[in-house]
Amino acid sequence: MKSRVHISDNSLNIKTPISIFVIIAVAGLFMVASGIYYLEEIHPIDHLLIGTGILFMSGGLLALLNSKYYKILVNEEPGYLSLVESTSLDISPMKIPFKYFKEIVVQYLITGGKSEFEVLLKSRLGSLHMFAKYPDKKRAMETAGELEQAMGLNVIENSEVPYDSIDRSKPYVPINLILPGNTTIRTIEKRNSSEINWKNSYHPLQFIFMLTICYAFFHIANFVIAPPGQIGMVPTITIYTFMGLILSGLVMMGLLSFFSRNYLIISKGTINYYNFIKETI
Repeated sequence: MKSRVHISDNSLNIKTPISIFVIIAVAGLFMVASGIYYLEEIHPIDHLLIGTGILFMSGGLLALLNSKYYKILVNEEPGYLSLVESTSLDISPMKIPFKYFKEIVVQYLITGGKSEFEVLLKSRLGSLHMFAKYPDKKRAMETAGELEQAMGLNVIENSEVPYDSIDRSKPYVPINLILPGNTTIRTIEKRNSSEINWKNSYHPLQFIFMLTICYAFFHIANFVIAPPGQIGMVPTITIYTFMGLILSGLVMMGLLSFFSRNYLIISKGTINYYNFIKETI
C-alpha cells in the first residue's frame, strides 16, 4: 500500500495508512460473532462466516502489526541526519553523519508517462539516496533548499540519471554508522570491501496471526468446502495437502529466522549476496 508523506519543520514523515486494516479486522470480528451467534441455524453459512471472519481479523491485525512509520529528522542533533523506523512493536533510531554525503541532487525523471522530481542525497561513494519525490519542480527545489540550509551541502540539478557518478580520484575512507542497540544489522568495514549482515526476525505475534490465517482456511475447508465423508478422497487429500504445505512453509520461516543470516558484501567491481544457515550440531 502506498505510503503518505508529510513534511513539517525539519522532519519528513512517512506513514503507512492503517485505517483500512482496522476496518478489515473489525469487520472480521463481527463476522466471527455473527457466525457463532447463528451456529447450526444457517449451516453452512455460519461456519463460512466464522472462517472468513477469522481470516479477515487475523489478516487485518497482521497487516496492522507490519505497518511502519518513518521519520527523517535534520539537525535534531547537529551534524547528523536522524532516521526513525517505528512499527507496532518497536522503534529503531539510526543516525548518519552529514559528512557521509557530498551534495544534494534534484533529478528530473519521467516514469509511466508522468514527470517527477526527486530530491536525493549523494554520498561520497557516489550512491544516490532518495529523500523525497514531487510531481512539480517548485516543491522539490524548496525541499532541496531547506536541506541545503540545514546540512550545508550544495544543490545540483540532473536532467538525466548519470551512468557513473562515483569519484574514483579520491581514496575510500569508511565512516562508521550509529546503529540502534537492538538491531540485528552488523556492519564490517575492511580495506577493500564493506559487509552488511542481518537476520530476518519475526515477532511471536506475527506467527500467531499467520497460524490463525491457516486455521481460517482449515475451518472453511473442513466445515464448508470439504466436510469429512461428504466429498471424494482425492479432493480431500488435495485440499489438506495444500494446507499442510502452507503450514510447513510457516515452520520453515520460523526456523530460518532463528538459524540464518543474510550477507551483503560490496567490493570494487563486485556485489555478493548470500544467506548462511549456521550449524547447530
